[in-house]
Amino acid sequence: MNGKGVLILGLVFFLCLGSQVFGKGHKGQGEGTFSYEGNRMMRDNSFYLVDIALPESFVSKEAEKEVKAYLALELAEFESYRKEGKLALKWEYKVLVTEKSNGVLTSYVAEGYSFTGGAHPNPVYRVFHYSAKDGREMDLGDVIADKTVYDSLSRMVMADPSVNVAEGWEEGLSPAPENWENWYVEGEDMVFVFPPYQIGPYSDGFSRWMLSLKDNAGLFKLSEILP
Repeated sequence: MNGKGVLILGLVFFLCLGSQVFGKGHKGQGEGTFSYEGNRMMRDNSFYLVDIALPESFVSKEAEKEVKAYLALELAEFESYRKEGKLALKWEYKVLVTEKSNGVLTSYVAEGYSFTGGAHPNPVYRVFHYSAKDGREMDLGDVIADKTVYDSLSRMVMADPSVNVAEGWEEGLSPAPENWENWYVEGEDMVFVFPPYQIGPYSDGFSRWMLSLKDNAGLFKLSEILP
């Protein structure tokens, strides 16, 4: 299933979840309505905490649907735990979605954590990209010169001593497109984000790699990402 198919599945789940489950309360696992009120979804009781904060507005309706569908898919794990009665510890899902826009490219960064028991919370991190001009969805493949750029990025980051790759985790920086989906533009730099478990264990935390767009102009379609 491709990325859009997964997000569509998430949106369907979210709609069903809101109308069939959370609207009726959780017998034995907390009671009450579970839905967005404006740009916030908040539910806190002795069984679970869900706290999702969205931007005040989105660049398009499609952008809003895609972001909410992703979050709904993440929340599906909670629903499976609830149904199986596995919430021995208080479950938590907390995500803040922020907007980064330069007038050409608009990105939404979803960052937070999910805790369903275990030694530590699991990171939640995903970046969504849209044209600020017409609202169309974009990914790295839409803004690079050609597919060979993935190989170039892989070689460059592996040669950069500022990026700490744990031994045995090098595959997380291979040219595979899925390794390069978390990025955003900051000033004249492209920032790539590698969450825990991509290039190292949880204890290594997040890694970020900044690449000058002007110095590497031949790799990108700059008109799609810079004013």
